[in-house]
Amino acid sequence: MSLSLKETSPYVFTAANHAGASLTITATPELSGDALGMRPTELLPCALASCTSIDLRLIIEKQRQRIDSLETEINMQRDENQTPKVITHIRLTYKLRGEIDADKARRALELASEKYCTVYKHLSPTIAIDYRLEINGEPC
Repeated sequence: MSLSLKETSPYVFTAANHAGASLTITATPELSGDALGMRPTELLPCALASCTSIDLRLIIEKQRQRIDSLETEINMQRDENQTPKVITHIRLTYKLRGEIDADKARRALELASEKYCTVYKHLSPTIAIDYRLEINGEPC
């Protein structure tokens, strides 16, 4: 796998993959001004959420359930008293809509997170990760 990171202006970077997809990464507003982009510490929990969400959808579809939409809410906590301010906790809330059995969805989420997601495997030894599941607006 090959990726690139190019500074496009001071403290503003463009990351790209071999297929040409790209995203903007910035420093704090004090350093990068009004440039719009994600900060590196935001990318980490987003990588976790996207990895688990992809696997969750795959598993639910293999279970022959109908999933109409999937949204993942991400919350993280950092240790503000430490330098650097490391991420200490990530909570993911998966919001599913469709004709989905709650027990099967819970099992799918467990598999997606703890067995199949590479990012989860990398982060879970050092960051507390928990997840919640909502189906059609109801916690389960």
